[in-house]
Amino acid sequence: MKKLVTAALVVAAFTSGCAMQFNPNKRPMQQATIDQIKSPVPLNMQTPERTGVATTYFAQDSSAAGAQYGLIGALTTAVIDGIANSNPAEIASNNANRIAEIIKGDELLNQAYTTLAANKKYAPTSLNLVFSAPTPAPTKSGKATTPDGLNVQVGYIFKTDMSGLNVYANVSLNAKGVEYKSPYVAKDAKPTKPDISGLVYQNNFNYYSQQFAVPVKPQSEIDAKVAEIKTKASKNGVLPKKDNPQYARMMSEIKQAQKPEYTPKEISDKLADQWLANNGEKLKAEIKAAHEFIAAQIYKDLARFDVPDYKGTDTVLETSENGRVIKIVGAGFNAGNVISEPKEFISTGWGNATVYPETAKEKAKDQTKEKAKEKSKAK
Repeated sequence: MKKLVTAALVVAAFTSGCAMQFNPNKRPMQQATIDQIKSPVPLNMQTPERTGVATTYFAQDSSAAGAQYGLIGALTTAVIDGIANSNPAEIASNNANRIAEIIKGDELLNQAYTTLAANKKYAPTSLNLVFSAPTPAPTKSGKATTPDGLNVQVGYIFKTDMSGLNVYANVSLNAKGVEYKSPYVAKDAKPTKPDISGLVYQNNFNYYSQQFAVPVKPQSEIDAKVAEIKTKASKNGVLPKKDNPQYARMMSEIKQAQKPEYTPKEISDKLADQWLANNGEKLKAEIKAAHEFIAAQIYKDLARFDVPDYKGTDTVLETSENGRVIKIVGAGFNAGNVISEPKEFISTGWGNATVYPETAKEKAKDQTKEKAKEKSKAK
């Protein structure tokens, strides 16, 4: 199992004297850019390092605290963190692997690409987008390179408790030889040369699914579990006496069973069951809606020449009958990002570590290890 700790956003800032001017991460499209692009623009579906629907968990990291104690401290905190994170990581991994049985990573990327191609009508005709097939970004000397064209990387990630899904797209337009003059200019700043890196547009798009309510344990289930514990502890229909160790064990189990909240594992399992019911019907419907949102909004955003403001306000683009809102973020480093979120969206609950489903290679390794253990036990 591999995990990927989420990275911090890149900060864009210009300085002028002692003052600091912060600017959004979006690199907006400009008419001057389109005018310079003469050839057809290929759409490249870039595959992330890991594909498929990922799940998150809150990972403990005590490395900073242990660093002051040198190697011993680092080793000690690593062991502590490993123990603390093993169960949450296992829960997340189990859910990711369950989802992968119904939806494969390559299928998702093909669906996203097909939807982008089908929605070409929304794209600026002057860009002359061309489609062939979803292929990974080419590599050079083992390092990923960014090809010319509209590069789209789509990811799928669940909340820790499986109550909601985020489908995101990181998008950039790269064109060699095209000059880009940043619209973010600090006051009293000296004139700068146009950027010739080839990056002439970039933005992020986020679709958040309808959220499931966290299940609450019904009293009938509590009563049934308590009865089961008592039956198991009794002999010939008689419960153990208070001075019997079995009585203490029974009462401890009853106390645990009477808690109105499910354990984190029980919650994620039950919500995963809802997503995967009927061959993943609800999950597939949300992913389809996410792809439609991403396809339409990427193209519409390429036609916007407005410059987001770090201190701006949100702009609502659409509001559906069920309360779902599509908006442009108006402030901060994410200003200009386009988001689709359900009514009463809860933004918390996304873990700081991400787990992807096992690859066939990893599964084979696990199976080999299990067989080795079985042989060892047999001896």
